[in-house]
Parts: sequence; structure tokens; C-alpha cells
Amino acid sequence: MAKRVLPPITDLAEARKVLQEVDERGRRQKRLDPQTGLFGPQRDFALSPARNKIAVCSRRAGKSVADAWVLLSAAMKHERSIVPYITMSRATAKDIIWSPLQQMNDMYDLGLQFKQNSGDVVLPNKAKIVLRGAGSIREIDKLRGPKYPAACVDEAQVFGSTLDYILKEVLGPATIDYKGTILVTGTPNAACAGKFFELATNPLSGWEVHNWTIRDNPHIRDADEEVSRLMQQNGWTPDSPAYRREYLGEWVRDTESLVFALDNDRNVFPTFPEDLTDDWAYVLGVDIGYNDPCAFVVMAYSIRKREAWIVESYKESNLIPSKAAMHVERLREKYPFVKIVVDTGGMGKGYAEEWKEKHQIPAEPAKKQNKLAYVEMFNGELRTGSIKIALDRNKQLIDEMRLIQRDVTKVQNGRFEIDQRFADHLCDAAIYASRECAHQAHNEAKESPRPGDKDYLGYRLKQIEKKIFAEDEPELPWWKRIGKNQSF
Repeated sequence: MAKRVLPPITDLAEARKVLQEVDERGRRQKRLDPQTGLFGPQRDFALSPARNKIAVCSRRAGKSVADAWVLLSAAMKHERSIVPYITMSRATAKDIIWSPLQQMNDMYDLGLQFKQNSGDVVLPNKAKIVLRGAGSIREIDKLRGPKYPAACVDEAQVFGSTLDYILKEVLGPATIDYKGTILVTGTPNAACAGKFFELATNPLSGWEVHNWTIRDNPHIRDADEEVSRLMQQNGWTPDSPAYRREYLGEWVRDTESLVFALDNDRNVFPTFPEDLTDDWAYVLGVDIGYNDPCAFVVMAYSIRKREAWIVESYKESNLIPSKAAMHVERLREKYPFVKIVVDTGGMGKGYAEEWKEKHQIPAEPAKKQNKLAYVEMFNGELRTGSIKIALDRNKQLIDEMRLIQRDVTKVQNGRFEIDQRFADHLCDAAIYASRECAHQAHNEAKESPRPGDKDYLGYRLKQIEKKIFAEDEPELPWWKRIGKNQSF
């Protein structure tokens, strides 16, 4: 790279000012000391000259501090440069990376400016660490154009095939000018799947892999004691997959921690074999978001065939109600929907009302109370093969369903919560749509499953659903409906 040429200086005061700025930049660069700011494995990762680096770590290992150090060093070295830090959403990026950057700012007096609205961090040399979400292809494509001296994709375990696109199509070309560094960091996922898994476990991938755990982090007091307490609390043994994944940073497939019972052979097919002579009816499920994506899922069901297909799905961020309505209208032109169901929680109610009034879209509230029961019903249909997914127009949905896992730190009384690090917007929209499909109507005429049968849980959940969500009293809240149906 050509040396920066300073403009001619004719004023002595101006000369002093320029020299002071150069001197101050040098002092700040020296103050960012890896010997005092990073510990052993962190330091090895941060200082490695490799241009493509992966860190596979346990929880609380301190990988985000190493990420922050590398990004900050690159930004300090190259004035007016742009250095991206990428997670699934911008809000998540801010939650993770601001804290270590603020600590370094306080420790070394770096003069960083933290922008509340955008989440970006501005350095005195006008370089910026920009926080970006990658929840949709449109968001990812916003990273095209600039050149980067360094870039980081964190929480990489939650990305599916889009990570390959980010690395090859976006960050790879964008780091050529500076001969920049790309970091990919995260914790192993329960599926042992996705591009992060492939890069981290393939010795021929060309990526330098680093590993360390919470026990290497000197800033976690009594780490062994804390991990032992968590093992006892969760009923883990040293061989438990969740323990080995979360606190040893090991890749161990753990089907018990996966949320969806998706099977490639049983549920995924190349394309939707639509036959216009069949009795296909179409349903649209929509999960509303603005910073988080709006997700659209088209399902088709056939009572004659006794099956349902997820025909098409996609998600898009930053959609105001009128823009989201345009997506619905486009899909309505393509599919004759018998029902459109929308998540009316939060801002979703405003979207649905505007769609009705201004766009004549007959949106109905999605059934979303007791989400975990609906997940189990959906899984029951995946296990029986009565729900099928067309691969050609649902790759992001399949990625979500393959990767999304339970939060092993939040299990109470046998109930689980979905790990919020994983995107689930398309999955939610698919569940909303599936509840409106009538492809299971034939089951009522069949003999009911008995206790011990593999379909019994799904059958009982459907019976409970009918009582809780009785159509004759739709205006009552669910807790009152439970009170009126004590017999189940």
C-alpha cells in the first residue's frame, strides 16, 4: 500500500497540530497491549498472522474479547477504514461486542465514540467498527462494496448455508485490498452441521482453528467450581453431550437438544410436486419483525393426499407495514390462499390492522399460545412424514430447523426454552401456517392411538388443543378456557 502523503504545511501552529495527532495515534496504538489485555489462548488467536482464523470455544471463554481486540487493532492501524462485526442481528452484535470495547476504551483511554442508534463504534482516526445483522440475504448484501482490513462473524454456530455466502461472496473479496483478516468464532452447535462445523472440523479447509474454554479464562473466578455446580444443577455427567458442547467446546451431536425432528429422507424433497388436478389448498403464515426479519411461509395441504407441503419461504428485514403488505400481495397473486395468519403480538397487531384497512388483506391472528405444545404437534407430523418441505425454495427454513436448539441453561420442571441465539422466525411462521392446515382431518375417523404408541403424545396434544382453543368461545383468554375444560 502506498505511503500516506501529508499535505504541505505553511503554518507552524498547523504543523504542531499535525505532529500532535500523529504522536497521539502512535501512543494509542502502543497502549493497546496484548500482553496486558489478553490471556494465553486469546493472545495466540489474536496475534496469529493467519488471514482466516476460527475460534471454537466454550461458554464464557472470552472469545468476544479476542474478537474486539483484533477489530480494534485493525481500525486503529487504518484510519477511515470500516471494520464489520457480524452476528445474526444488529441488536445481538451490540449486546456482545460493546462491553469488551468499552472495557478496552476505559483501560487504554482510546477515545472511542459509541453510537446508540446504529451501534457503530467510531475511533479518533475516523475508522469505524460497524455492527451488522445477517438475518437475511438482503442484509448480508449491504456489506458488499467497502473494503475491510478485518471482519468478524461471531456466534457462527447459528448460521447455516448463508455463512458460506458471507465468507466467499462478501468478506473474501472485501478483504483483498488490505490483505485483511477474517475471524469466524462461536460455540459448537448440537446438530454438528452448518458451514462453521465444516470449516472447524475439516483439516483441509484452509482455516486456522483455535480452541479454548472457560477454564482457560483467568477472569472467571473458581471456574471449575462453577462448572461443577452447573453440572449438578442440570444433571450432567462428564459424558453428557450438552456439557461437552457448552463447557468443553467439543463437537458432539445431541439430538435431545435439537428442537425440530427434521429428517432429510422423510421430510425434505427436491421440489413441490404440484398437480393442478389435486385438491391443494394454500395457507400463508407470517411472523412479523422490523429489526428482526419478517418471515413468510407458504404451506399447501391436501385432504385427499393426507399431507402438507411447505412450498416456499423467505425472510426480509426492515419492512414497514406497507412494504410487508407488498410481499403478501405478491404471494397472493401466485397462490390462492384460503387463510393468511399473522403473529399479532407486539407490532404485529398494527401490521395486520393496516393490511386489512389499506390493502384488503384478510389477515387473522395466528394461534401462538403455548408455543412449545405447538412445536411438539409440528414434530409429530414431521415424524410421521405428513409434513414435507420443498428444498428448492426453503433452504433458509431448513437451515433454521436443522440448527435451532434448546437452551440447556434454562430447563425448568422438564420444560425447555428455545436458545435465543438461533434464528427461529421462519420456523415460527411455519408453525402458524401448519395449525391452519386441514390435512389431518382423516385421522378423526381412524382408531385413536393408545398410550405407548409413538403417535400418542401428538394425539393427546391435539385433543388438549381442541379443548383449550374451543371455537365456540374464541374471545376468552386461554387461562379461562383451561378453567372451563378441566375434564382433560
